[in-house]
Amino acid sequence: MKESIKTIFGWLIVIGIIVVISFAFGGSEDKNSNTEIEKGGYPSYVSDDYISEHEEDVEEYKEKPDGSYTVEACSQNSGNCYDLDADISDGVVERIYFSNGGHLDLDGAELDEYGSASGDSFTVGEGYNSDTWEIQCDDCE
Repeated sequence: MKESIKTIFGWLIVIGIIVVISFAFGGSEDKNSNTEIEKGGYPSYVSDDYISEHEEDVEEYKEKPDGSYTVEACSQNSGNCYDLDADISDGVVERIYFSNGGHLDLDGAELDEYGSASGDSFTVGEGYNSDTWEIQCDDCE
């Protein structure tokens, strides 16, 4: 019995030494580090072939505007057009603001490569307003 306890204890010491050594000398390269990404590069574990295959997708994503822009917004119901401020996120016109302090949210108003979008208007808590708005954003291209 004493022999088996000594053997188990010996193996535990060996395993402990291996763990300490692996922490001390292994893992000097942190593959989860964002340092390269923060500098505008790609992590070293992403292959050049993968980057080449998806470079167009990445560039398209980078070009989608975020923020507030002045757009031309035209109501299909009334036929009237207005220069209004709009919130745009990930290339989607989410909300247009009127000069009287009101606003409308838009559903499905994704900007195309020409800065045009179309979306159904709704007011949160009240629902859809049965009006479609055509949006043109010349500064969003």
